[in-house]
Amino acid sequence: MIPSEFSERSRELIHPYVEEDLKLANQVSLDKWLNAVLGFPSNRFKSWTTKIGEMKWFEDDVVQRCLREYCAAAKEVHRYSPFAELGNRILELARGKLPGVPKTKSYPVDDFCFLNSADRAIATIPEHGALGAVRRPDILNVRSSVSRRFATGECVQWTDVLLWWELKKRFNLTTILDKERVSRGLDSPDDEAPDEGAAKPVPRRKLGRKKKSAPAFKQGPKARQRPSPSSTPTVTSTAGVKRRAEDNLLDGLTLRSSNKTRQTADPQFGLYLGKEAAVQSGSCTQGRQPFPMSCAAIIVAMARCKAEQFGVLPATVIKPPTPYPKSFPPSNLGDSGLTIRHPITNKRILITLKRPLFSQYVLLGRRTFVYTIETSPATPATGLIAKFAYQVHSRKTEHELVKKAHDAGVQHLPEIHMWADLWKLSDAARRIFHEGEKKPKYEDRIFRMIVYTQFASIKSLFSERCELIPIMVEQMLDCLHDLRYKANILHRDISVNNVMYEKRGSRYFFVLIDFDMGVILPRNPESNYYASSKHRTGTLPFMASELVRDACRSDKPNWKPIRHVLRHDFESLFWLSLWCVLTLLTHTVDSKTKDSLLGWAKSLETGPIKAIAANKESITNLGLGYLTIDLPDPAQCLKRWFRGWTRLMRTANSAAADRFAQLENLEDSRAENVDVPDPEHFDEETAGGTFTKDIINEVLSPLMPLKPTDICIQDLEEQLIQDDGEDARVFAAVPPAPELKRRKWR
Repeated sequence: MIPSEFSERSRELIHPYVEEDLKLANQVSLDKWLNAVLGFPSNRFKSWTTKIGEMKWFEDDVVQRCLREYCAAAKEVHRYSPFAELGNRILELARGKLPGVPKTKSYPVDDFCFLNSADRAIATIPEHGALGAVRRPDILNVRSSVSRRFATGECVQWTDVLLWWELKKRFNLTTILDKERVSRGLDSPDDEAPDEGAAKPVPRRKLGRKKKSAPAFKQGPKARQRPSPSSTPTVTSTAGVKRRAEDNLLDGLTLRSSNKTRQTADPQFGLYLGKEAAVQSGSCTQGRQPFPMSCAAIIVAMARCKAEQFGVLPATVIKPPTPYPKSFPPSNLGDSGLTIRHPITNKRILITLKRPLFSQYVLLGRRTFVYTIETSPATPATGLIAKFAYQVHSRKTEHELVKKAHDAGVQHLPEIHMWADLWKLSDAARRIFHEGEKKPKYEDRIFRMIVYTQFASIKSLFSERCELIPIMVEQMLDCLHDLRYKANILHRDISVNNVMYEKRGSRYFFVLIDFDMGVILPRNPESNYYASSKHRTGTLPFMASELVRDACRSDKPNWKPIRHVLRHDFESLFWLSLWCVLTLLTHTVDSKTKDSLLGWAKSLETGPIKAIAANKESITNLGLGYLTIDLPDPAQCLKRWFRGWTRLMRTANSAAADRFAQLENLEDSRAENVDVPDPEHFDEETAGGTFTKDIINEVLSPLMPLKPTDICIQDLEEQLIQDDGEDARVFAAVPPAPELKRRKWR
């Protein structure tokens, strides 16, 4: 289970692939960021900062009070309310005063506000159910109507959020500002409550050589496309104030990251406004708290963004009749539409989105969502849905993989009717960020739509009839085996959302969908192949334990990812089955048992990734019974079936470990110039023949509560009466791990 000492914000909770992406993040100039993210020209930004200085917003009583409370906050959480009030005051001062900002109370400025939401979590996404992560962003940007509902106790939904902010306190802000004032010959600020652990006051005298220190505050609105958190502009002097010493308290201040690493304001390192940016990053003090005018201008610019900039939707999406200013952000895209050409007939088809079926928000991956649709003119196929996802440009498209599999005679696959590529991420903000680069470092993605026949979710089925889980596994084993050996395709993303079902007469027919992560393998099974994108693995709770453990090592020097092979997809079927039992049957148990079951489910997908790997290995090596994972009463019929799974996986893991040890011994022997013959062939796909479709079926079929031909459970109790000796007979079918000579370590 997840150790209690891991806090919600612990660094160990960060997925290693997220850290990998962050290491590749580049800082950009402020002008480029304004253009790419806010669509805000630099000349308007300069005129706004000049105008803000001329209007002396820094003398506003509310602004000064909020800045004092912000700077004197003893704890990070004490900064949230003054920051939110400051943002709202800036928007109020801007109305009718800045060029392009209307005076009338109209969308978007008057309907865009800052909200301190840290004391109340955002409502979890319905699709995530009881496993949904609880999130409390520090500051939210929402519409005024949402803020009023929040004040009455109503929860904020994720669809209500335009932007969110995280304010981090990593330094003693009051002491730093006091030092800067004294070093510039200014009066000391008004007496304020010191921060916790504040240093002794600096004597009121001119200091020696000016030291660089941290900025007044670090901010970062998390928009769809955003710069690195450390991309805060290094501000320079402003024009139009009385004394040069008051021009800019923050001039020359450096950025300080969370690990206290000092970073210079070098143009090659990060955002740097340069000599021509005197007005852009001005801040005024007049003996009071510093007021960065550039930040005020950015806040107003964010509030002036168009609705499409918050949603990042392509222009090809036709909005519903109600205009966005009155309905944005919409809770869903129902009644929106788009026109595409039929890939076969070449006729123009209008697709109207109707009811949302599924949405997935992920740190890594495709941000998938699914809708039922209507087509005009109507197509022969009925019951259609449209799936939208941001898919990696370098991978084979999903419809190509499914067609190849159909042509090879693979069963249990969806039928894809239409598809369209709507836009590339490189056509929008990424193109602006990476202008002039011959070979951009980012991984380009395509916003793609695929239309296929609608199937039912296994979540609803297995919450009522979990005895059908083994039948699903048997059909998926056939599908994955044929994909690999008939079509040379690996699916690589077995999950609860990627296996669907339909009833064909009185039989249940399961279907494997979502080939976004699929790859075509080389004809020669001995050939090495490499993933066509950075993130190779599928959905965390359903990943094979070997892949999760390998992800833990991704930050090691000279790390090379292991190959995703067929047995990993086979193992994912076990984790899928277990996850369904742990999460979908909680309505049948008492609250204490429910908490225990959901706790085990969470241990497979949340917390430090090393803990997730350890939890999976414990289940594999020790079994459910040893770990006292008590299955709900409806799933008791699957206890022996799960036991067969874990014994199979232990045998396969042992064979794979022995093979690895043999190769290490071989490498060491050859390094010592010892003549050693080449090792015998070992099938990585099946762990030396210990984890094949036939072996799995041979072990699990006698343990299934229902046979594939059964359509009712009237005789279920009679079928479950088994002798203890049958276990020994069934498990005898598991082949022993290959006997490989191990090296005796000294």
